[in-house]
Amino acid sequence: MAYSIARLTLYALISSIEEDLRDMIVSQLSACGPAKEILGPEVWEKSVARYKKDSDSDPSHCGLDALIGFTDFPELVEILNRNRNALPKALGIHLKDRAKDLAALAPIRNRVAHTRPLDFEDFPTASETVQRLVSSKGIPWDNLRNTSSKLSADPSFVFSLEIPDYDAEDIRAKHNLPMPDFDETGFIGRKQYTEDIKKACLIGPYPVITIIGEGGVGKTALALEIAYDILQDERCQFEAIVWTSSKTSQLTGQEIVRIENAICDSIGMFRNVATRLGANSTAEEPFQEILDYLREFKILLILDNLETVLDGRIMSFLGKMPMGSKVLITSRIGLGAFHLITSSLSDGEFGRGRVLGIWR
Repeated sequence: MAYSIARLTLYALISSIEEDLRDMIVSQLSACGPAKEILGPEVWEKSVARYKKDSDSDPSHCGLDALIGFTDFPELVEILNRNRNALPKALGIHLKDRAKDLAALAPIRNRVAHTRPLDFEDFPTASETVQRLVSSKGIPWDNLRNTSSKLSADPSFVFSLEIPDYDAEDIRAKHNLPMPDFDETGFIGRKQYTEDIKKACLIGPYPVITIIGEGGVGKTALALEIAYDILQDERCQFEAIVWTSSKTSQLTGQEIVRIENAICDSIGMFRNVATRLGANSTAEEPFQEILDYLREFKILLILDNLETVLDGRIMSFLGKMPMGSKVLITSRIGLGAFHLITSSLSDGEFGRGRVLGIWR
């Protein structure tokens, strides 16, 4: 899986901070009592559960050094803050002073680890925090200092790193979303559009929502960002999010490359959706079975680049959408009588175009 240099660099830096936090806990707190007392009951239970999942051995009598590897970033910060009085005075003061900086890294770490689109401010925020940490004299940020030195000498070393598959404990629905090949642009207005369309998907009255704009203005990126946001939203009632795309080519650094086995017609798109849902993908026209799934379960179906396969079957399918499930569409063109509402994007956002077409 190919990651951007920004994502890999953030992974290198934040994972180094995690290791330093673990080292601080083990070296400074091991003598302060049993692991359950140091970690706290809630973190201890989570760490034991993760240990059991990863190993066949009994974790109930494991010490701090064994369980600390099964804690996540916010938990490490919380453990140190809760046990601050047991730390050396200088370290305790330092962690208190840097509490906001470390807290700001937690959501960045989650976006990096769970292949979420990066926010525009993630890299500068992390870089500033790293500079403040490594410049703190007498504080054991040894792994972080070593990683920072490597980056200064050879930034490309991060391409040798591999981001592991992390358990996504906050995921609320099954999904087949592709890994985002983009990051947040930071253009003014995008966050509001994202929130508006996400709200339409989660609690809006309309079963079909469209994102409309010219090619290359960011429709797919916006839809994918919204889908990942929905996965972590406490309002999410969807049992599954199903993504299918009729995109036939993609732009690389050198050229436009045709996507192998691209979906070329509406039947191909319906069969792809049927496969994702476990329905009969070999049926001549499987859209009725898909509608049955959408009626039985709450599903967010995302149809990307719909204009390339738009025909009467698509229109008939959308006209029969059951309540409860939703369809989110990206398209270069409006879709006839169903199209009710549009709102213009500013030129500085994704370029000229329209977004947020809501269908009834």
